[in-house]
Amino acid sequence: HGTSQSYEKMVIGQEERHEARFGGFREGISINPVVMTELFLPDSLLRDIVRHTNTYARQRLPPAKVKDVTLEEMLRFFAMYYYMGMVVLPSKVDYTFTRTKGATQRRRRR
Repeated sequence: HGTSQSYEKMVIGQEERHEARFGGFREGISINPVVMTELFLPDSLLRDIVRHTNTYARQRLPPAKVKDVTLEEMLRFFAMYYYMGMVVLPSKVDYTFTRTKGATQRRRRR
């Protein structure tokens, strides 16, 4: 069957910890995926997630398959994650979009 991989526990030192910006929402702030991402994921944490993601990929994938993840791509991932929690649709496919000639269209189920 499948092979099991063992993972070492990550120890995060005090100097590497990240401070989230909590404190409630001010009146008039629009709660949307971008705001949620900015509130709960400080830039320093996002940069570390990107760095560790890329390091992990280089360690586990053949060099020809490695394409570094960018900060923008990681932000989009977390924005989609929050969006999927805030807007519940019947299927995961319903959250995907395609871009054609500057227009964004929802993918149709087959």
